[in-house]
Amino acid sequence: MNRRSQPDEDTVTVHVTPRGGLYVKPAELLRSKAAREMMVKMDRILRADGSAHQGGAETSSSPQSPSREQ
Repeated sequence: MNRRSQPDEDTVTVHVTPRGGLYVKPAELLRSKAAREMMVKMDRILRADGSAHQGGAETSSSPQSPSREQ
C-alpha cells in the first residue's frame, strides 16, 4: 500500500456542504491523535466546571419551574 492511500492519523478533513456548512466525519476525527488529546482536555475542563456548578444545576432542574403567566 503506498503512502497516499494510508490515512494520516493527525489529519482531519473539513468537508463543505452545498449550502456552505462545515462538518468532519466522526471516524476521521476519532482517528486523529491531536483531536483525541483535545477531547480529553475539554472533558477535564467541563468536568471541573460541572462540579463547580453542580449545585446550581440541581436547583434549576426542580419540578417547580417559574410560571410564565403574566
